[in-house]
Order: sequence, then structure tokens, then C-alpha cells
Amino acid sequence: MQKVLSRWQDGLTLIVGIWLFVSPAVLGFGESEPVTWAALGIGAVLMIVALLSLATAKLWEEWLMVAAGLVLVCAPWIFGFAAIQAAVISFVICGIAAIALSVWRIYRDSHGQEASHA
Repeated sequence: MQKVLSRWQDGLTLIVGIWLFVSPAVLGFGESEPVTWAALGIGAVLMIVALLSLATAKLWEEWLMVAAGLVLVCAPWIFGFAAIQAAVISFVICGIAAIALSVWRIYRDSHGQEASHA
């Protein structure tokens, strides 16, 4: 239980993924196919990887969430839905959150490993 509690960042990333998955319906931009597919796809990736990270805590999972966060930040311009303001705000905030939470875990885990070897 202690390990799971120490991975609260992955729990928050799971919530970010859930939000992305439901955001087209909640924010009303579900009529646009590119934004809907991007939200569903990237949201699903974040949810799955966050669940894996909660269970196994591998470094590659954190880096995959960083990559997903970068895609989220750039997605409105990559997939052509930058004119949908609600989607842009949601994607950029979720992307920054995913990046920050994963980098926090990467830093904390690497810092903890260094301290345990000293």
C-alpha cells in the first residue's frame, strides 16, 4: 500500500486520462472527429499507462506519459483543431499536467535511488 500511495502522481495522471476521454462530450466539441479521436486515443493511452505504472512503476512508463503529454500540447495544431478553444485549453492543460507529473516521478525516483546508493 505504501508503494501505491507514493505513486500519487500516476493516480492524478489516470484522472487526466479519464478527463480527456470524456472531455468531448462534457465540453461539447464531440462533433469534430479529429479532436474526438485525439481525446479518446491519448486519453486511453494515459489511462492504460498510468494503471501500468501504478502496478509496476517502470521508468519507461513515465517517459511514455511525458511523450503523450508533449503530443497533447501540440495536438490542436498537429490534428487541425486549434480553432476549437475549449479543446485547445483542455489539451494544453492536460498535456502540461501529464508532463509535470511524470517528470516529478522521474526526478523523485532517480533522486531516491541516488540517495539509497550513497
